[in-house]
Amino acid sequence: MRLRVGFVFLAFSLAGGLGSTSGRVPAGDDAHRQIASLNHFWAALDDETARAIVTSDYLKRFAHIVVNTVTAAGNRQWTGRYVRGRQTYAELFSVTDLASSGAPTRIGASGIGISGDTPGVLDALEQRLRAAGIATTVRMERRRFNTREVDWYTQLGLVSARAEHDINSSVWAMEYVASFFDDPEAGKETAEGPGDVISRERYLDDGYADHLMRDVTGLELAVSNDDVPAIETMLRAAGFQVSRSAATLTAHGSDFDCLIDVVPVAAIGLRRVEFVLNRVVPWRHVEVIGHSTLTVGPGRRAAWTFAQSGTRR
Repeated sequence: MRLRVGFVFLAFSLAGGLGSTSGRVPAGDDAHRQIASLNHFWAALDDETARAIVTSDYLKRFAHIVVNTVTAAGNRQWTGRYVRGRQTYAELFSVTDLASSGAPTRIGASGIGISGDTPGVLDALEQRLRAAGIATTVRMERRRFNTREVDWYTQLGLVSARAEHDINSSVWAMEYVASFFDDPEAGKETAEGPGDVISRERYLDDGYADHLMRDVTGLELAVSNDDVPAIETMLRAAGFQVSRSAATLTAHGSDFDCLIDVVPVAAIGLRRVEFVLNRVVPWRHVEVIGHSTLTVGPGRRAAWTFAQSGTRR
């Protein structure tokens, strides 16, 4: 595990709360090899930290950060701080940013989106879930460019009996629509070959190459007990090696690890993000950013830790 032992885009999937069904998706054999990994995650932060992410000179040098407003179908809109890597990215918000997005508007809310890089992965993932008797939902997400709406990606979620406003930490799988990349207003680069048509790398620009941060490799979230089963189910179906205790869930993948701390609702939130860097850093640098601390190096690793609710300065 890249995340240390002891740590116990915008899409907003509101699937969750599967009860005992989460253990019904097996993992570890060839039929359930890993077929999807992290696409991106999102998290709602306190206002001070959200502001500091935009104003931190060091953070701008460390990572390719873009403040962008996205408009989706139904006039849903959000403005996020996008920390973009080569294949993965983070969306960081203040609660105010989420007011018209359809996402939970409370500090500590979060979500994990996974995907493959080739067409058909989403179908395979849905088949695994259905074979395990788990009900799924599939919908097309659309992006608005001025007065036009275009197909953006297909989203796979898990059917839940819980009301949407009761779900604070979500999980979903997604697959980009090939035609989206060809739309001039999407501003995507040309595919490098047949295997690059809908890849995560093609979706993101190459701005990461001018900064230290290359990709997200680890994530720790504090999540309420009711939201954990959906996350466990989706990551197991994707082929992650998952283990669960009363206090934590650990998911190990080929290029991304996830730790989930099970906490009361009042304590939910982003705890830690780990990165691989584009190059070796010979020294250790520590940067305070609002109520968070970014530690870079030595070597090709960095970690960004966030204060828990109720412990902020």
